[in-house]
Amino acid sequence: MSVRIAILDDYQGVALSSADWSSLNGRVSIDVFRDTIHDEESLVNRLHDYEIVCTMRERTSFTKTVLDRLPNLKCDLLFPTDFLPTYIPG
Repeated sequence: MSVRIAILDDYQGVALSSADWSSLNGRVSIDVFRDTIHDEESLVNRLHDYEIVCTMRERTSFTKTVLDRLPNLKCDLLFPTDFLPTYIPG
């Protein structure tokens, strides 16, 4: 089975056209989500099966509680700006 990648907060729908993903063909499965989930339970349910989570905006909040509930998560590519709603372990 290939690695599953979730790209979040792509409200403009540009994630797959703004980079060359061809080197990953056959090795990963990429799902792009244009909406933002603010409810923790719904967010965990959406991301439960993903190994990699990539945010495009600072809209989704990743608390310690959320990250602790994602057992398959191996890598989180969180790109914050001035607003940092993300728990990053020290």
